[in-house]
Amino acid sequence: MFKFGGRMFQKKYIFAIIMLVSLLFSGLLSPVHAQSLNIEEVSSLEGQHPSEYFKRANTLFQQGQKDEAVFVYYVAQLRYRTYVGARPNLPPDQDPALLSSLMATMGPSINQYAFGDLPRLIKTIDAVLAYGSRQQDTLTPRAQYPQAHKSVRSGLMQLKNHIVKDGKSIRAERSAGGLENRM
Repeated sequence: MFKFGGRMFQKKYIFAIIMLVSLLFSGLLSPVHAQSLNIEEVSSLEGQHPSEYFKRANTLFQQGQKDEAVFVYYVAQLRYRTYVGARPNLPPDQDPALLSSLMATMGPSINQYAFGDLPRLIKTIDAVLAYGSRQQDTLTPRAQYPQAHKSVRSGLMQLKNHIVKDGKSIRAERSAGGLENRM
């Protein structure tokens, strides 16, 4: 708890506010985009098993908070892929299988929505990368597992670069498949 202006605040709320302000001033989030991304949704999950991020993303998506769900879903991927990548000796029928299952069951609907607005998805990926840089991963500390963090971040940056480079063809494929392009 912190005392500020005669009021008491919990650390997680202070962190969420600092993160949001940092993202706004860094230019990674536009004010409109920042309103839709509830950083608190993610920071409240810190220290929990990475599958909890997927659960939260699914709940948000089912509640119609789709932009927030996309943000939490990509943070979920960042956290869980790093967790699994840092532990190559995990039994394949446990966390690696759960990660694959969560991606296969939740990924299509969330990505179908996310890829309907490529500029917003690019900003979301930037926000996820910024969040991952600023927020310590307590289950898979960066100092202990630098290669796992670097590898997963690299993959997410490659996805962003693909979207930037091939945006027109992504939109055309969506249109041909009867999917909406919102932007």
